[in-house]
Amino acid sequence: MAIKLISVKCPDCGATLSIEEGRKSAFCSYCGAKVLINNENEHIYRNIDEAKIREAETDRMIKLRQLEIEEKSNFSKKTMIIIWLSATALLFLIGI
Repeated sequence: MAIKLISVKCPDCGATLSIEEGRKSAFCSYCGAKVLINNENEHIYRNIDEAKIREAETDRMIKLRQLEIEEKSNFSKKTMIIIWLSATALLFLIGI
């Protein structure tokens, strides 16, 4: 069985290389650069799930909203504590 070779050019030094058909990468025998071999007839198809993308975006928005509500709640609690302490201190000073 004969080995089939393809001819490719090194992207770094431009040397013509003979590489076994079917290989995905090789190294240039002149400069040592890694050469990725691609077939112009090959195509990659990606399946994009729009529903999952929207679900992830919605989950992110819900989490951000929950953090905003929690932050406002903590601010309100702190504000109430400060008002209560101020009122207590004022009543104490008035009573003296």
